[in-house]
Amino acid sequence: TDDFYNIINKYGSIEDVITNHTMFNVYTKFFSSVEKKMIIENLLHHKKIIRLKKYSKQDNSTIKYCPLCAKEDRKKYGETYWHILWLIDGVNTCPIHKCSMNSTNILSYGSYRKVERFEIAEHVLPYDDTINYSIDENQLRFVEYVYSVLYEDTLESNESLKDFLNGKISQTKYVDSKKKQRHTHDLCKDIISFCKINNLPILKESEYNNVFYRNRYPYYLAVCIVGYFLNIEPSLLVNRNKKLSKSFVDKKKIDDIINLSKLDMNYID
Repeated sequence: TDDFYNIINKYGSIEDVITNHTMFNVYTKFFSSVEKKMIIENLLHHKKIIRLKKYSKQDNSTIKYCPLCAKEDRKKYGETYWHILWLIDGVNTCPIHKCSMNSTNILSYGSYRKVERFEIAEHVLPYDDTINYSIDENQLRFVEYVYSVLYEDTLESNESLKDFLNGKISQTKYVDSKKKQRHTHDLCKDIISFCKINNLPILKESEYNNVFYRNRYPYYLAVCIVGYFLNIEPSLLVNRNKKLSKSFVDKKKIDDIINLSKLDMNYID
């Protein structure tokens, strides 16, 4: 409504709200700058936009939260709020506190959420809640990877994500160089098996096909899983034109990001 826009513009801009206080930067992490601009313009002018993620009516996933993050929010700000990391699909462990995230009774997904109003975190998250430190090390390592990808500064890459990833598998068993054929089905099966073995999120094969065959609108979690499976450094996955080391996880950088986030500060490379 116009009243809503006037209130937002009094303290900043609606574009700032979209880019810094929603899931926009997660869903569009691997989009081109042109695609991001188009989506923002459509949002600003109430135009129809693409559905960034399709969900099933049978999906009963609920919003998760870290009880220790919520506790620190209340100590620091007097109230807690929804953290972007809590809302990413497949993230069930807090990389900051290395504990399991707890579930709410709030359904996660768009038009299938049967709620009449926006749920305020401070009103629905308990003050005294169970904290579970018995976490899966494979899950924690993957979540740290996702976290590092999320907070990697995005530059305009010279190479498309599709071409970059196909280049990464060009010298593997998934590509027959003589016949110039890609065995993407075998690759997807191996990724899914890898996820099952390591207790990581299980996605449909179509999500991975979209990453390898299409240049537009790749699903953030699918890209992270592919990058993790192929042992690609987060910085290189996000910015394909950067010359970086072969080691895919800069453990010190992840620790620095986590420690600075506790102080409400941003990491500067």
